[in-house]
Amino acid sequence: QWKQTDQGGVPNHALWKRFDQACNEAYRIVEHWLGEMKQNAAAQRTIRTALLDELKAWGEQLATQSSQGTADWKAAHRDLFQFTRRWREAGHLSEKAFAELQPQWKAALQQASAPLQAVQTASIALRQQMTEEAANLCAAASLRIDAIKQLQQRWQQEAQQIPLDRRQEQKLWDAFRKPIDEAFQRKDAAREKQVAAMSEHDQRVLAASQALQAANASQDAQQIQLAMADLDAAMRGQAAAVKAAGD
Repeated sequence: QWKQTDQGGVPNHALWKRFDQACNEAYRIVEHWLGEMKQNAAAQRTIRTALLDELKAWGEQLATQSSQGTADWKAAHRDLFQFTRRWREAGHLSEKAFAELQPQWKAALQQASAPLQAVQTASIALRQQMTEEAANLCAAASLRIDAIKQLQQRWQQEAQQIPLDRRQEQKLWDAFRKPIDEAFQRKDAAREKQVAAMSEHDQRVLAASQALQAANASQDAQQIQLAMADLDAAMRGQAAAVKAAGD
């Protein structure tokens, strides 16, 4: 732009010298900034490369522990989450460097998490099986409370050993709890119905007792005999209701 301006007028060498010095100063500042950018980019690449190597070593260790049956899956789940967070927060990369390293990271993460994903898949299948067991137990005519409690304990043990994604775990748990909750609701409703039936029998016994008192007061032998028979029938009905409630 300066040279284009010079073509249309008289050159000013003194002013050009000042302009050239200003350009050199600006270039020096920009060059320093570019140098810092290159250093930061190299540092970020080093950090990410080191993290990539750390993930691969961790994955090999987890695979060994898995084959030996000594893996702590809850700890592995936490570690993988931390690896993902550290990679996400590692700092800025150029588009070219990111396009080069991101596929490597995804491949390493998939390979490192393969043992955990395998046990998670097996755990999901096991929990779905326990959900079917719960549905079968709760559909039976007689509700086996002890068997349901044992099944719940098995579920809790599995959940403590094998962690899953929070939303998936909650979805599986809700499906497992549904038939159990419905069964206990049916049991509570039946118990309330039995209690109501007992109250009706109690009222019948009370009414029969009052009728017997009235018959005794009348000193009518036939009325007394009928009132005693009614009271006996009411008491037998009350006893049957109490037995049904206990069952």
